[in-house]
Amino acid sequence: QTDAALLLALLLEATIGAGKGPLASAEPRESGGERALREAAATVRWQMALFYTSAGFWKLNESFLDARYSCSSIYMAQLLAGYLPPSLATSAPAITLVQYSPFAVVSGELFVGAALLLAAFKNGGDISSGGFGLAATRVGVSLALVLHLGIALTPPPNNVGAFSVLMATRLFLFAPERLLGGLAFFTQAGGQCVGC
Repeated sequence: QTDAALLLALLLEATIGAGKGPLASAEPRESGGERALREAAATVRWQMALFYTSAGFWKLNESFLDARYSCSSIYMAQLLAGYLPPSLATSAPAITLVQYSPFAVVSGELFVGAALLLAAFKNGGDISSGGFGLAATRVGVSLALVLHLGIALTPPPNNVGAFSVLMATRLFLFAPERLLGGLAFFTQAGGQCVGC
């Protein structure tokens, strides 16, 4: 759905032209494409927030929370074995880290989800005004990037770095809208897309 919302915004941008069409704003400074991007960004913010919240919620089950069966234990053990010397990777603290990794992942995803939900709720996620929405956005995006860094660094055979890259590239939509509106490839000049 995230890709569909972005694709729709791009299609609207390409077909509307310089402020013409059904989504053209009454304000002369905002083209129809800029409005479509703004509205798509708000939608994607909500989708991302709900995704992380749902991912954490659906992991609240006996299988995931049991370190003997949880994929998080496998990922954590792989990370430790792949990047630490064998003596540290098999130490008591490392084993404890593996055992508690399911709870850490669930807590992390729920916390990311809560922070991004607060950010999306604050003016549809536009953090240009700063304050609480800005703080929630910074916390949520930062924690999401840490989560995806861990996933991306997981050595083969369980590396799913492509998933992390796909998710991380969508987090840019939590940037202030004034920044999104200034992206060269979404800017119209005389009906031509600049930078496309």
